[in-house]
Amino acid sequence: MRKCISLLLVFLPFSLFAIEKKDVENWINNTRSEEGLNPLVFEDSLTQSAEKYIVELSAKRFLSHRDEEGGGPLDRYKASGGSALAVGEILGTCEVKAPKEELFEAWWNSPSHREQILDPRWNCMGIALWENGEVLIGVVEFSSSLLSSYSLDDVEGAYLFSFKPISESPLVFTEPLGGGGWTWTREVGDSRYYFEGDFPLLIELKAEEGRGGNRFLFMQPPPGEKD
Repeated sequence: MRKCISLLLVFLPFSLFAIEKKDVENWINNTRSEEGLNPLVFEDSLTQSAEKYIVELSAKRFLSHRDEEGGGPLDRYKASGGSALAVGEILGTCEVKAPKEELFEAWWNSPSHREQILDPRWNCMGIALWENGEVLIGVVEFSSSLLSSYSLDDVEGAYLFSFKPISESPLVFTEPLGGGGWTWTREVGDSRYYFEGDFPLLIELKAEEGRGGNRFLFMQPPPGEKD
């Protein structure tokens, strides 16, 4: 009798097994769609965090939300360059030859996992899969990130913060904080802002309707800025 075990945490990287990364992506987004929720897109920081952590889980041979240094999902996500204000994750194991539906059913039948999968705050996900002998480990991470990319550049004596929103939902841009009395102006549209001041610089973006958000803390100027 095949058995699937699930634990709250979700990281699923690449795979060539009975369960593929695309299978997980489709199942999660189809499940959310059936409940009237937005589909999720991939975020590089989530994927990197998932792929790194699944290697550690394979070596330990048991599932845990805490890594060897005592860090949790949010700690690992930030270490991978993530900026979202909220992060969630689910973990699961199954026999390598088990049909993919068994792992999905194990997640769905767990109230804590189902809550994570259907959390309306999420906009992004990262997936990792790893084969450890006859066992397949799955990790899926979620985040409330509103952006698919961003950058801070030195432009003619000011600092240009530009970003690409995941959706067309209005964003709320909070006042910049830092040690140097920052001032800022917005270019036409909502995705390019010019800042002037002294570092550090804290920038926060939130969704107008309250779903999702990002926080950026820049401790020093970007490469190539003025003297």
